[in-house]
Amino acid sequence: MKRMSEILWKNNHEGDITAFEDFFYDNINLVTSLKLVQQFGGHKSFVPTASINSYGDKLITSCDLGFILLWDIGTRLSKPQSIIKPNCQRILTTNFLSSNKFIAGGNDATVQLIELNQTGIVSTLYENHHKGKVISSIIIDPNTFITCSDDNSLHLFDIRQNYPSSSFIDVPLVPESYIDVVRKEVESRKDPPTVIPKITPNQEIHTESLLLNYSEGDPHILSMDVHPIDKKRFAVSRDDGTIILLDLRKMDPSKQYGFSVREAYNKQVGISHLAFDEYGERIAASVHGGSVHLFETSENYEIFPSKIENKDDLSDKKYNIRISDYVSDDGNIDLVNLREAIKNRPEMPQPHKKETVKEAPGCIKVLNSHICLDSPSPVRWFGNFVATGSDDALVYLYDANDGNVKKVLSGHHGHVESIISHREKKFLVTCGMDDFAQMWSPMACTDIDIAANEMEVREALQKNKSDEGYMNANQCNVM
Repeated sequence: MKRMSEILWKNNHEGDITAFEDFFYDNINLVTSLKLVQQFGGHKSFVPTASINSYGDKLITSCDLGFILLWDIGTRLSKPQSIIKPNCQRILTTNFLSSNKFIAGGNDATVQLIELNQTGIVSTLYENHHKGKVISSIIIDPNTFITCSDDNSLHLFDIRQNYPSSSFIDVPLVPESYIDVVRKEVESRKDPPTVIPKITPNQEIHTESLLLNYSEGDPHILSMDVHPIDKKRFAVSRDDGTIILLDLRKMDPSKQYGFSVREAYNKQVGISHLAFDEYGERIAASVHGGSVHLFETSENYEIFPSKIENKDDLSDKKYNIRISDYVSDDGNIDLVNLREAIKNRPEMPQPHKKETVKEAPGCIKVLNSHICLDSPSPVRWFGNFVATGSDDALVYLYDANDGNVKKVLSGHHGHVESIISHREKKFLVTCGMDDFAQMWSPMACTDIDIAANEMEVREALQKNKSDEGYMNANQCNVM
């Protein structure tokens, strides 16, 4: 095999991955040459979410202590450019609106717009729109974005509009040493965790931003992703095993179109994450406790209420240990009780292979070599490959064409909660239960050790097969 540096040199583009977009899109070298190029530390607690701006030169990461760290990845600095302490105590979603402007939402039901300029920070707080934790967000354009919360509502915000409940607030820049102060304070507390408060019924809720409001009895939204080309279109995943395709130009909740995996599992399973590919032609959907399913968006169909009565076994708290149940109202995890709950969790019933093989309608491929039981696995497209997290702390990259694992990324110690990709710059950022985030990039000017890469993949897959007690809880009928 030719050296990658030789290929690039002959084309006068040495070191420029973006000059070969088509070549790297389908070529196996996109993933087999992935290397860890930068680690972002200093969080002092786990990192639930990360976001990259459109230029691919700035990164924001959040930590479980309630801080946002801004990184200048264009210069590969080892320390954050800024550390911000927003209003929210636990940040669950972040997204860039522009190079110096981003949004954050979390467990206090508020949404915050943060803008960094030469004089400091300008921040706008949106209160009393959501009733519960803000769990997901997508960007429509530099002025509008959509947020989703566990009250099962979607809100469309326009930053040019003055909402009655919006206010300007001070957001302090803090030194890195302050994170240690907060961490030590958290570790010294002995108070048991309390339920994260929601807005009380008698509190006025502003509906100016309300886009869609599902009832309590409807399936709950777990994640969202926006169409990469037509930004008016987006998709949501739900806890009943369905994906719903939506369009801002014709929001009609009476008829819902999308996809379902209920038929593949014979139960209502939660689709914890979904992602469009870079052309919006396919969707990857990660089932909690199950597999990753690929769908062609053009093959969507009408979704009807489920006739399957049995809910996902993972919804039973005796099997499913949700970290959010052990988070206090100030966003801190009660590690003592969490470890005790994990220790006393009963053994998950072993799945059995179905005699009759059924397929999820419209599903073109099932990816099931990773482990997804203890935590929901994120999913992200990377060219023609699909990246997902796994309970063994690895990131698996599948070929979307044949469904085989082509690369595993090892470097995390805990489960990866978030995977972010940059379509133009061709790199990945991963973060989760560790106190750091990591950036992975193709190494165009180095030799690719094919044998070592294949050995690493084989060892990971063999370990999964031999670890019988670590099987996926939800057995998909499509093998």
